[in-house]
Amino acid sequence: MTLEDEELTRLTEAATAARGRYTALGLLNVICSANSVQGLTREKQAEVAAAEAACEAADEALAGFQISQRWAPSAD
Repeated sequence: MTLEDEELTRLTEAATAARGRYTALGLLNVICSANSVQGLTREKQAEVAAAEAACEAADEALAGFQISQRWAPSAD
């Protein structure tokens, strides 16, 4: 496996994990807020916002890597 393949794998796994956490927190908070008159606490809202930011950052890192590889000179 080349260094580029390892980096792509690492970035893909990070993006998948971040997206999964964001999705799980979102679903959990929707269920919790549906069962509560008060809705989400500020702490829970901040946790979801942080998970969303991490998801976006991981997606951007993955996209940036893919773009750099598309335009990188071939090793052939």
